[in-house]
Amino acid sequence: MRRLLLRIMGMFGLLFLAVLLLQPLSVVRMASSRDHILRPIAAIRSIVAHPWGLGLGTAGPASNRTSDVCVFLPVGGDASWAEGHPELCVFLGEEQVLPIDRECRCPFLPENWYLQIGLESGIVGMLIFLIIIFLVLLRLSGTETAWGTAIFGACIGVSVAAMFLHAWEDSATAYTIWILVATVLIPRIRSYAAGGTALS
Repeated sequence: MRRLLLRIMGMFGLLFLAVLLLQPLSVVRMASSRDHILRPIAAIRSIVAHPWGLGLGTAGPASNRTSDVCVFLPVGGDASWAEGHPELCVFLGEEQVLPIDRECRCPFLPENWYLQIGLESGIVGMLIFLIIIFLVLLRLSGTETAWGTAIFGACIGVSVAAMFLHAWEDSATAYTIWILVATVLIPRIRSYAAGGTALS
């Protein structure tokens, strides 16, 4: 079963590589790709500066609720269209040009779920979350059923996606994954508690 799963993943990897080589603009957009590199670096710097975190809702999509609406234009862009909108914060490159009477607080999207946890709850919170994910994946990797292998694959997929997106932010995804994990692990825990085989 695992060999079949690895073959399927390999085929999808080759398909992705072929699309990347034949149509690179369908996969790579420079502005987005640049942010996927720069924002995690900024997040790491912020975590180092604030090792206990900045508080819940200060990073990721949730920070949109408490932050200003920010528009980033390239250097030399025309910001005159925004002069009639005092609620907008307009930047040319890294320089804030509107409004001129206050400093804006833009939402911070680190483009990485694990770094978002670190920004919000500090290094300790991030380590606890990473340990939980690691232990769940470790327990799931020891399952010998097709169902357990499928749930393991789903957890790996979301965990990898979380390195580039806010994959755990979506409640439908998070609830579904954790409920499915429970359907696999709870019977194993009960079996272990009843004197059955040891958990790996």
